[in-house]
Amino acid sequence: MKRFIAGFIFFTFLASPAFTMYSDFSQEPFLNLLQTKPLEDRELRFFLQHHYDSGNIASANIRFGYGFTKNINMYLSVLTHSQVISDGTNSESIDIKEYEYLFLTPVLKDKSNNSLTKASFIGGISTLRADQSSSIKSTGYNNQYILLGLLYDLYSKDPLIFEIAPIFVTDTKDNKSVFEASFGLKYMIGKRTALFAELPILVSNPNNWKNPYSLGLQYKLGPHIISLFVTNTYGFTTSYVLQGIDTTYYGFRFSL
Repeated sequence: MKRFIAGFIFFTFLASPAFTMYSDFSQEPFLNLLQTKPLEDRELRFFLQHHYDSGNIASANIRFGYGFTKNINMYLSVLTHSQVISDGTNSESIDIKEYEYLFLTPVLKDKSNNSLTKASFIGGISTLRADQSSSIKSTGYNNQYILLGLLYDLYSKDPLIFEIAPIFVTDTKDNKSVFEASFGLKYMIGKRTALFAELPILVSNPNNWKNPYSLGLQYKLGPHIISLFVTNTYGFTTSYVLQGIDTTYYGFRFSL
């Protein structure tokens, strides 16, 4: 098995073409925040992301992205995690899942280079489901969120990528809306390595949530990008991107 893994890594290095610094990371999300540049026509991307807390998996995240055309990208994401609930006497772990459907379309080209995208519109819907408890009074829930936003490329020139994203989310069940301004910063420190930071600011915050954050490193391994990070969010789906919590998670993401 070790020989197989070593051979696979060696092969991906040999088989991968030479990439420039910018093209390596221009389509790779910071952590939760997608980047402005859309996928190419019929391009398929896969992301596997795990968040850990004290050595235990806090959440598992899977995302597929597909470019139907250069002007229409679709993303399907699934997040799963367990949460312990208690009535003061008994406690039980229930499963929580979130399903998210996003689409992204370019709305503005770079004036100096028409092949680059300056801004992209993003929209989607997310469904958060929690199982009903069997021993504790809990009815479970099924919440839906509607997301609308704009990904704007403030600066993209080696070695720096800087993006801002005003995002508006409505909880259709509680009729509460959140407005968030997210900032994504990526700095390449080599042909295969980049540091990144994602700092969303909750401008309108009716639930008094904490501001989330993510810091990490991305490394290109052949055709793949591996991300190592710390964050205070459960995952990259809508309801968890909006709220930071008191726990700091560490984790990794593998993309293809």
